[in-house]
Amino acid sequence: MLKINPTILRTPVADEGILLLEPTTGKYFELNDTSALIYQCLEKEMDIQTIVETLVNAFTIDEQTAMTDAQDLIEQFIQNNICIET
Repeated sequence: MLKINPTILRTPVADEGILLLEPTTGKYFELNDTSALIYQCLEKEMDIQTIVETLVNAFTIDEQTAMTDAQDLIEQFIQNNICIET
């Protein structure tokens, strides 16, 4: 199961984006509306299929594109300590 690292600091930015700070490394990450939605789904501890369905319903994309985009972003979140596997 994946969840957001509880040490991550966040603040909303313009156009439905989110700015994240990973305090251990001091790195900032600016999320656009799509990546912010994926982040919010992870906050709610949604599984990957539910995240994909949410993306398909929110944006004009097909399921395969949503799956690829979600998996790529989640991998980046894991590599940058934003998301942790439990």
